[in-house]
Amino acid sequence: MQRSSCSSLRASWWASSARSVASLRGLVLGLVVAAAASAQGWVDRTGPNGPAPRAGHAMCYDLVRGYVLMVGQYPAPGGNGTIAETWSWNGTAWTLRGSAPHAMTHTPSGPYDFPSVYALAVHAITNEVLLAVDSSTVGTFAPAVVYRWDGAVWTQVASGLTPTTATSLGFACDPTRNQTVLFSGSMPSEVMVYDGVTWSVRPVTTPPAYGYGGQTVAMAFDPTIGRIALATSGMQWDWNGFGWNQRTLAAPSPQLAAAFATDARRNRICAWGYAFAGGVPLGGPSWLYGNAVATPLAFAMVPSQRFTTAMAYDPERDVHVLFGGGAFLSFFPVARFGDTWELDLGPLAGFTPYGAGCAGSRGVPQMAALGGSLPRVGETFSTRASNLPWTGPALMLLGVSDTSYAGTPLPANLAMLNAPGCFLRTSIEDVQPMQNVLGTATWSFVIPPIPGATFFLQALPFDPVANPLGLTLSNGGRAVVGL
Repeated sequence: MQRSSCSSLRASWWASSARSVASLRGLVLGLVVAAAASAQGWVDRTGPNGPAPRAGHAMCYDLVRGYVLMVGQYPAPGGNGTIAETWSWNGTAWTLRGSAPHAMTHTPSGPYDFPSVYALAVHAITNEVLLAVDSSTVGTFAPAVVYRWDGAVWTQVASGLTPTTATSLGFACDPTRNQTVLFSGSMPSEVMVYDGVTWSVRPVTTPPAYGYGGQTVAMAFDPTIGRIALATSGMQWDWNGFGWNQRTLAAPSPQLAAAFATDARRNRICAWGYAFAGGVPLGGPSWLYGNAVATPLAFAMVPSQRFTTAMAYDPERDVHVLFGGGAFLSFFPVARFGDTWELDLGPLAGFTPYGAGCAGSRGVPQMAALGGSLPRVGETFSTRASNLPWTGPALMLLGVSDTSYAGTPLPANLAMLNAPGCFLRTSIEDVQPMQNVLGTATWSFVIPPIPGATFFLQALPFDPVANPLGLTLSNGGRAVVGL
C-alpha cells in the first residue's frame, strides 16, 4: 500500500475520532438493541392458581427449603376481615403452605392493608426464617411480633417494640455483625436486634418517627459497605451495629422504594421503586443500590407502577422475584395486584481478552483491563494497552460484533493492506483516542445501565516503522456489561 493511501486511512480514522461523541451514542444505541434482544430483564410469570392480589406483604428466600417464601393477607369475601396466608414459589408455580399471623388492618369502608405490615428476614448464622408482623387491630395498638418458620407453621419467638400506630416495618440481617435488625418506622422509632440467641430492644433517635399511616420502608444488607441499608421517602440510612447513619443519595433516586433484595452474586442491592419530583415519575422502577449510590436500570418491559410490593432474590436460579402490591389513594390502596414477575439481571460483568495482536516496533501490543476493572453498570470501566511505540497516537476501536463488520467476516486479515499478521477483531461502531505515555495508553468508558449487553474492543497504535500501513493492532477484548 502506498504511503499516500496510509495517510488517507489515518485521516479517515482521525475524522472518526473527532466525531467520537456522536458515534459513542451510536454504540450505546447498539448496546441497547443487543441487550433488548437478550433474555435479560423483567418477565411476567403470572399463572393460574397463584396467591390472591395483596399489598403490604413480605418475601424472602428460604435457604433451608430452597424456595421463595411469601407472607401476606387480602380482604376476605364480603369485607369480613382478612385472610392471611403463607405461600412458596419454586420458579414455576406457587404453593399454598398454610395460614399466617394476621397483621394490622383498617376498615373505613372495607379492609385495607397498611404499608409494610409484614417483614421477613433470614438470620444468616442459623438460617432461621423470621417474620415480623404489626399485630395492631382497629382502635388497638400492639407491639410488632416476631415468628419463626419451621416449614409448616409459624411460632412466636419475640415481641417487645413499643405499641405504635400503623407501624411500618423493615427487617434485614447483617451477617458481618451477626445481627438481624427489625426496624419500627412509626412513633417512636425503635429497633429490635437478634444475635441468634437473644432479642433486645434499642430506642433510636434516627431515622425520625413517622406519623399515622407510616411510610414505605425498604431494608436489606448492602454488601458493598457491609451494613444494612434502609430507605424510606427518598432518604437512606446505614446500620453500624449500634445506630443509624444518614446517607446522601445522588439524584435522581427512588423516592418511594417499594422493595429491596440483596443480590449475593453481584454484591449489590436490587431495588424496586419510582423516583418522583413534584409527583411526576422520573425513572423506571428498577434500580441498583450500593454504598448510597442508586443507578437506574433500563429494561424494555417492567411491572406497572405500584407500592407496598415485595421482592426476594433466588440465589439458586439467580433471579429476583416480585409479587403483587397496591396502587394508592392517600394511605389506602384502591387496587391490588396479584401478578408474579422475575428479573434476570444477566451475567456478571466480565472482560475477556481474545485473539492476538501483531508485532510492532516494541513488540506485540497487549490490551487488558486496568487494575481488575470490570464493565459494571454505572461505573467507569478502564483498559490499558502496552508495548506501544514510545510516542505517537493510538486509538481504541469499539464494536458490537466480533463475527462481522460491514459484511466482512471477522477476524479480518489486513495483509492486503500491507499489515501482515494484523487482524481486525471487532466491528467499528466507534473510535476513541487514547493518550500514549511512554508506550502505554489507557481508555475509560462509563458503562450505561444495560446489563447483559456485550461490546468488543481493540487498541490500534500508529507505528510508522512496523509495516507499510504504519499501524498495528492489539488483541481483542470482549466486555459483558453486568452488575
